[in-house]
Formats: sequence, C-alpha cells, structure tokens
Amino acid sequence: MIISHFYDWQKLPDSMTEDLMAEFSWHGAKYLTINGHQLAEHVDDASGYLRNFGAHMRAQHLETRDAHAPAGDSWDLNIVDPDQRRKIFKVHSMFLEMLADMGVHTYTMHVGTRDYMPPHCSELPPLRRLAEEMLELLLPVAEKNQIILAVENSFEAPNAPDEVVGLVERFKSPWLRCCFDAGHACRMADFEGRDLSLYRPGYIEESWHGHIILEKDAYAKMKPFTVTAHLHDNNGYSDQHKLAFDGCIDWHKLLSELRDTPSLFSIQNEMAHSKHHIPVGRACEAFAAIEDFFATGVLNTKTDHEHCFQTINSTSLKNGEN
Repeated sequence: MIISHFYDWQKLPDSMTEDLMAEFSWHGAKYLTINGHQLAEHVDDASGYLRNFGAHMRAQHLETRDAHAPAGDSWDLNIVDPDQRRKIFKVHSMFLEMLADMGVHTYTMHVGTRDYMPPHCSELPPLRRLAEEMLELLLPVAEKNQIILAVENSFEAPNAPDEVVGLVERFKSPWLRCCFDAGHACRMADFEGRDLSLYRPGYIEESWHGHIILEKDAYAKMKPFTVTAHLHDNNGYSDQHKLAFDGCIDWHKLLSELRDTPSLFSIQNEMAHSKHHIPVGRACEAFAAIEDFFATGVLNTKTDHEHCFQTINSTSLKNGEN
C-alpha cells in the first residue's frame, strides 16, 4: 500500500523545498503527492518546475505516484466557458504526459460545483453532460500515459457520490475510477444529531438549491471503483483538512473498509499543514499507524480517540470554524 503526503510546496521558496523533503524522508515517508496548486502556478514552466521538483525528491529518496489536478472554476470537469474548456483540455493533457514521466499512477480531478455556474446551467443534467464531454476527451490521453483519472466526491450536488459513481459507470473504462475523500464524506454524513444550522450560512441553498442529500454510507457506494483515498478529518460541518484522528471520523470503521478494498492503490494524507501547523513528524506518525493497521488490522496511535459525532462543540462552529 502506497502512503503519500500532500504539502503546500508552492508556498516554499525552491531553496527550502529539499530541506522539508528531508524531514518527510527522516520520518519514514516514501511518497509525496503533486498538488494542484503547484501545477496551476507553473503552467508556463511546468516541464522545468516538475523536473526540478523530481530531482529534489530523488535526492531525499522520495517518489511520487499520485497527483491532484488543479481545481476550481477555471479547471473542473464541468466548467461552462467553451474557451476555458479548450484550454484546460490542453493543459490537463500536458500535465498527464509530464506526470507519467515522474511515475504518477493516479490523477485526481474535481467534477465541479454549481456555485460558480450561470443560472442557465446550474441544474444537474447539463453539468453532468459537461463533465462527461471533458472525460471523453481526456480518457484517451490518460490511457496513452497509463494514468488513472480519479474523480473525487465532494460536498455539492454535482460531485455527490451518486454523481461520481455515475460518471465511472457511464464510461466503464479502467482509466476512470474514484478518489474517495474521507473529509468530504464526513461533512455529508447522515449521523445522529446532525444540525443543519451549523453549516456555513447560504451553503445548502447555493450548493444544493435548498435540498441537501446526506449519506448514510458514502464509501459503500464508491468502494467498488476506488483506487485512491484522500484522508483528512474535520468537525462534520466544514472542510477543515485536519490531520487524521483530529476530528470526528470513525477511523477504525473507515480504515477497515479501505483495508477490504482490493482495487485500492494508495492513500494520501491531505491534511493542510500550513493551516493547522502540524509538524511533519506527527503527520508521518499518524500515517505510519494507518500503514500498520493495513498490515495487522490493529490501530495503535497516540492521536486516536473515541468517535465523537455526538460531541461536536456547536459553540466553536458558530464562532467561525465552519
């Protein structure tokens, strides 16, 4: 099982990149994920940037097998603007070719949301078709470069588990699979005591047109198609990207399901280091415990704690943590 780590590499000067990579290597990490912000900020010099980044990794005995595509209203599969769609097809294709040379096996992509869509194109059928049309173009490029496109669940109607799985089933291609995002699933989980008023004001109306769909078991829907997983934690209401075991996810239950997924190629630590100021060593320790669980079925970690959906502090949520 490959354990890969995200980091906000784009926020570091190049002179410090290898120093921090050395920290990951010292604490037992073997793989790093190429993140979407890195790629988006280096469209014009991607070849040189990735070549240099790869050299830094090799110097510290690190490799990459997973990458995240740039995401947002200029990059997602279902964006509307025809000129931008033509542009991102070319740029995503360029990235796939370059990342293949680095050994990347999965390229996670966002379907997109309806929040930034014009009113005439904010319903699911046209958004779904836009995503399908982009995948029709990208899948031959992915196959040529032997990289799996992994569509990710998020927390808006166009990227709910049913929509993500529907895209995979529509194409029936081995080069299109799912990235299961644990933090996003937690935000949409239908747990006892869920209080819809604790979501960000306007979120349900903007992202769900007032009709939010909560999931009893998102992973059960995505499991047959999942090749990689983004692991991070939160308070159940916002996309905080905390370190695994620092929020309210039932990690023993989830990791047991992941461990029982034959198609799973990798898991990725998508904790936001620069937001939460978690030491590299602590992050590596948490994911070493996860790696041990995959090997033994026993979860031993200093940061593990009782599942706490029912004990979320609503005061902290209303004070800006959502």
